[in-house]
Amino acid sequence: MTKTASPKAGEAEWVSPNGEFNISVAGGRSERVEPVDFYWKRALRELGRSVTYKKRGNSWFVLSGVDENGEEYYYKVHVRGRNWTGLTLSYPHAKNRRYDPWVERVEDTFVPFAR
Repeated sequence: MTKTASPKAGEAEWVSPNGEFNISVAGGRSERVEPVDFYWKRALRELGRSVTYKKRGNSWFVLSGVDENGEEYYYKVHVRGRNWTGLTLSYPHAKNRRYDPWVERVEDTFVPFAR
């Protein structure tokens, strides 16, 4: 994976050598404490009908699906107090058998709030 130039402060992106698998991590601090439900509803509005899987815990949620460009995505958000962290993984849906194990590996090792 190669780190790319981040488009905004608080974000980092990596891409596989063939350009197909992308990892994006973003984080920030809200002006006030927002419940996970706030981020959940906003993400559902933004992603709309493309969401095919959703799961939510007390301080996190996952949404995944396939967008209009045929890209499969996995989006996970963690919330702690005023802090939030988002992880987005994307790759061609046609190659999901190849990349789904990559998603599991990244998700299993991702630490949303490093100490």
